[in-house]
Amino acid sequence: MMMLEEVKAHLLNDIIPFWKNLRDDEFGGYYGYLDYDLKLDKKAEKGCILNSRITWFFSNAYTLLKDKSLLEEADHGYEFLKEHCIDKEYGGIYWSMKYDGTPLDTTKHTYNQAFCIYALSSYYEASGKQEALELARKLYELIETRCMDDNGYLEAFTRDFKPESNEKLSENGVLAEKTMNTLLQQSFSASKFSVRLPPRILCLQSSSVLSHPAIQQFIRRKNSRLIKAFFIFKRSNAIGLNKV
Repeated sequence: MMMLEEVKAHLLNDIIPFWKNLRDDEFGGYYGYLDYDLKLDKKAEKGCILNSRITWFFSNAYTLLKDKSLLEEADHGYEFLKEHCIDKEYGGIYWSMKYDGTPLDTTKHTYNQAFCIYALSSYYEASGKQEALELARKLYELIETRCMDDNGYLEAFTRDFKPESNEKLSENGVLAEKTMNTLLQQSFSASKFSVRLPPRILCLQSSSVLSHPAIQQFIRRKNSRLIKAFFIFKRSNAIGLNKV
């Protein structure tokens, strides 16, 4: 009980105020760089993953705590994602923005799309805005149609979804054509998105995730009952929630 109170106090008194203080009310979203001495660079690059994660955080914090100021922060993050980070011409979310909300790095990375689905799904749960769920659906469908081949999810694309090299998630001198990180993030984001769907669609969507060739290949290679159980739990738990 003592640990629970300590964690709650840290969330309320430290973590939430920290991120609230990084809100950019002039250009939208949240500032992209704060150094180790807490010196803020207001003209630093704004990562779209960063803003997705912050929107996810405030959405879930509001769902848990019911503090309206947290929903206002989630609204702020959502508007930046919707109006600036999501490409209205080609679809998908950019890699990063300039401080003023104009595109900087227009790479479309599957990993990044998945994090935006996290944010949009959680924001829909917090706000009830159907528009957010529809944006999540469009990103999910885009990934399934533009970001994969017969053996799994591809990594990086140009703005108009032509494949390009994957320097962003490669390391140690190895240029990775596919990474487990992207596979897992996309699989989990699909599961999170599925929880928001009506039961009939949910059954089809969750079954699709579990039977996806990339997931099956991963399960076979790792003999991972835990991963399989995760998707079965998500599917059954979400169906139960939707029946209430």
